[in-house]
Amino acid sequence: MKMTGRNPEPVLRVLSAVFLDPASWKQAAALSADDDIPHDALKEVFRAMQKLAAAGDEISRVNVAELNREAYLTFDALEKELIPRAVASDIDEYIRRVRAESAMREAVRELGRLTKHAANGGLTPDDLLRIGELGTRLQNTKEGIPARVGCSTAELFAAQEKVIKWMCWPFAAIGLASILDALPKVGKTVLFLLGILASRLGQHFLSLPTKPMRVVYVSEQSRASLAMQAREIGFTGREPPEELFWITREDWSRYVYTDFLAKLENEIIKPGTYNVLIIDTFHTVSRMEDEKDASEVNRLGNLTIDVATRNGLALALGRHDRKSGGEVGISGRSSIQLSGLADVILHLVRVPNHESQRKLEILGRVPGLPNEQLIDLVNGAYVNWGQPQPETTGKSAQVAEWLKNEPGLTGEQIVARFAAMVPPIKISVATARRYASQAREGAIT
Repeated sequence: MKMTGRNPEPVLRVLSAVFLDPASWKQAAALSADDDIPHDALKEVFRAMQKLAAAGDEISRVNVAELNREAYLTFDALEKELIPRAVASDIDEYIRRVRAESAMREAVRELGRLTKHAANGGLTPDDLLRIGELGTRLQNTKEGIPARVGCSTAELFAAQEKVIKWMCWPFAAIGLASILDALPKVGKTVLFLLGILASRLGQHFLSLPTKPMRVVYVSEQSRASLAMQAREIGFTGREPPEELFWITREDWSRYVYTDFLAKLENEIIKPGTYNVLIIDTFHTVSRMEDEKDASEVNRLGNLTIDVATRNGLALALGRHDRKSGGEVGISGRSSIQLSGLADVILHLVRVPNHESQRKLEILGRVPGLPNEQLIDLVNGAYVNWGQPQPETTGKSAQVAEWLKNEPGLTGEQIVARFAAMVPPIKISVATARRYASQAREGAIT
């Protein structure tokens, strides 16, 4: 079966994601076989999926092969050649890429029609304006920016209500930027590396499950120094580079930061399958001329976030704390400017008189984040995580805060809100009702 089109990889990823998790068909079903899939074999695999879904049958490789074996074999061969690993949870990003390429093809077709019109002497001023618009759309689509700019209030609220999919809480979720502040030798890099390792092993991290991360890790350290730390954490040296790629001082120090970002995006991130970018530490790698210059911090910080956003990555920036300490969110160097760019700010500090204990203070725009957690650092690993605290001074205070705006909340609704926190907090309905009763009585008195 003929394979048309230059880049089948985005469509391959969508189809692979559906095979991995048939429930994700509800997102993929919004695509159009005729408009969004220019590759004949992949178009037929997509149509086979449509038939199975319409009949209520399982969308599986076996069932698709029975409906169209030739198309499925072409898909299977391309998948093995072009996709080292697909992730079902990333299907929204795969669909975005399919639609971006579809928009690019349509713009190219319309430019072709206008060019043919021009050759016949029929070009009008409106046609010239349209050519300019199409050129802008092609550039934006190439850079991963949707051709349409802006959204309605309903669309804005839908985006805000989307469930955040943590790959590794609290520093890696697609579409979020986080900052981790810590003094040198407190355990910032250890936290990053342990989270990556837990994700690779399919283990929990900080008491919560992880999902597969494919990480580009940019370190301020030399290769020898980082290698020693990675061995101590538990990495083996057999990790595939398409799943974990290291960039050290020997690499980034040869470039000014803007040139390094361009090489990072064009030569590593775009051709790869990565979904997480970690820069540890940001101020060192970016080599700011003046770390107190707000415009410099904003400029380089925004360029970095732009790279992550264009490529659908989770972004985590390590940052050195001031030795004098300070409030979470304003404690790091140039933090007032840089913190304004982040969704989550993490502050890791030592607990006085407890050498192995650390406190992780947390601020963010993400609903349900706890205020802080206490941990123990034993033999280079974080263990014995304490129970997270709600955003206020306690669970009863949190309930009182909710009731100020929604006095009719039931015990069941309060339980559900605590369960939706990250990490989730479990309380009984009876306890929730008691908190609500106390809050209401306090309001009366």
